[in-house]
Amino acid sequence: MFIFLFPSLTSGPLWMEYFEVQLDKCYKNWWTTLTFINNWYDESQINPNFGIKLIILVATANSLAIAVRTYILGQNPTVLYNTPDERDVYNQASTIYVNTYIHLGPYFVGLILGYFFLNLFIWMSALFGCLGIMLSTYTLNRGEIWNPIAGALYAGLHRTAWSLCVAWIIFGCTTGNGGPINTFLSWQLFAPLGKLSPINTFLSWQLFAPLGKLSFMIYLMHFLVIWVRYAYNRQPLPFSHYTMFCEFLVNVMISIGVSIATHLAFEAPMMSLYNIYLSHVFKFANTRITRTSKKIKPVKQVNDIVVTSRL
Repeated sequence: MFIFLFPSLTSGPLWMEYFEVQLDKCYKNWWTTLTFINNWYDESQINPNFGIKLIILVATANSLAIAVRTYILGQNPTVLYNTPDERDVYNQASTIYVNTYIHLGPYFVGLILGYFFLNLFIWMSALFGCLGIMLSTYTLNRGEIWNPIAGALYAGLHRTAWSLCVAWIIFGCTTGNGGPINTFLSWQLFAPLGKLSPINTFLSWQLFAPLGKLSFMIYLMHFLVIWVRYAYNRQPLPFSHYTMFCEFLVNVMISIGVSIATHLAFEAPMMSLYNIYLSHVFKFANTRITRTSKKIKPVKQVNDIVVTSRL
């Protein structure tokens, strides 16, 4: 889509600024995506003990690398959208938020939680960790300049620490080891809310059932929708909560529509072909097993067995 469709789709003042970098990546790396070589791994080499140690090592190194980079470049610990310089906001977002390696820590926390989901662990510090991460930027948002070392540490650790805190709260509650939090959330007063709440009724609406299958496609398409929308703008948008809310609604609806069209045009046909291929493979395998089983001659059963022993 990037290579063939978007270059001729439309144009705008910021069109090349938004899409030139993405197009270059597609021109260089299209073959890795097409052959899935960038996602290939030999499953026989998977070792849980070694994997957990590797995950902890990589997550720690990733956090330290983010901290060192933030300190060296003198960047803010997180993206501040109330900064007067819009280009500075864009640079911060492109270097702090968009890059994949920035989010390796939270991803690995989820992997470790899945592995230890049935084991007991002390989790109470997660509550204080969540509160600390949320409240620690209060002075930063009010204009106070942080110490470079403190800012670098926050930039490198807060994403992974937040994911770790939330993960252990989920772990504690789902395994019955949540302590007072689990007791509070299991309070009978909340039972009617789970059964009768309008939010639950709304989200259980049958109209949303297809969106469950389209969720990943919507995630992939919403980047393109946002880029096209802002690259096409001929005039700046006024920054306000109302404007951002309207932009959110428009982007969501367009992303859903584009995802439905993409699913019907590409994903659904390929999945149908893949299922047909698998059905033929399994049918051929079952046929071979049946033919082989017919050729096996039964062994004559011996009923009379005499056992002798010598003392």
